[in-house]
Amino acid sequence: IKTRTDPASRVNRARVADTCGSCHRGIQPLFAKSIHAEQGRMGNTGAAVCSDCHTSHQIQRAETDQWRLAAIQECGNCHEKNLGSYRDSYHGQVNKLGYGYTAKCYDCHGSHSILKVDDKNSKVHPANRLGTCRSCHNGKKDLADRYLYNQPEQALKMRLKGPSGNQDAYINAFNSVFGG
Repeated sequence: IKTRTDPASRVNRARVADTCGSCHRGIQPLFAKSIHAEQGRMGNTGAAVCSDCHTSHQIQRAETDQWRLAAIQECGNCHEKNLGSYRDSYHGQVNKLGYGYTAKCYDCHGSHSILKVDDKNSKVHPANRLGTCRSCHNGKKDLADRYLYNQPEQALKMRLKGPSGNQDAYINAFNSVFGG
């Protein structure tokens, strides 16, 4: 058995994506195009690999609230400044209240195929941002078009509530970000 520091080891950081990809076949090609994989190929030993977000053996389903609520910290371990900005945002404030379904880093940036912001295929490229917001704030909610970009204060008039039905907590989180 080779140690993880041995470049020939299947658990060496440079090989983790290939190791995981031997079973998770659909994910590895997506990851290979990501900024994290690109950074790894350039020799950045701190670039994220599968086990940084998912751990090696105690893998949780990404759909669980426990994983969703904890995942932002995984991104924040490297992206500290961005984590602070997220926590100050409306979505971050709602996350802090314990709502697992509000937007997290990966909802906007992607998960396995995260691209640079200036990449025209990035979910957060300026030309794609409204479409990314609309993936959650669709026509039913109409928030992305009517409120986020034009009249954020009007969003308070919407019936907002989380899974507990606590509309006040939701509105308080909104007020703490946008004022009110």
